[in-house]
Amino acid sequence: MARIQILELPTIYREGSDDETPFAVIVDQCSSVPDVNGVLNVSWERFAKNVGARALMVTPDTVELP
Repeated sequence: MARIQILELPTIYREGSDDETPFAVIVDQCSSVPDVNGVLNVSWERFAKNVGARALMVTPDTVELP
């Protein structure tokens, strides 16, 4: 079964405005990975866009985040 992890990226500080903490979505141990043409499963792309992720990684391997 796939795992979903969140990797916080460096905070963006803006003067006179709200700061932003971008993040990446990491989906590991996943059987629905890019096909031979390198196209990601559309549902994962849609999910990442809807939650506001800056990046998405989908892999069948196990990824250990610090």
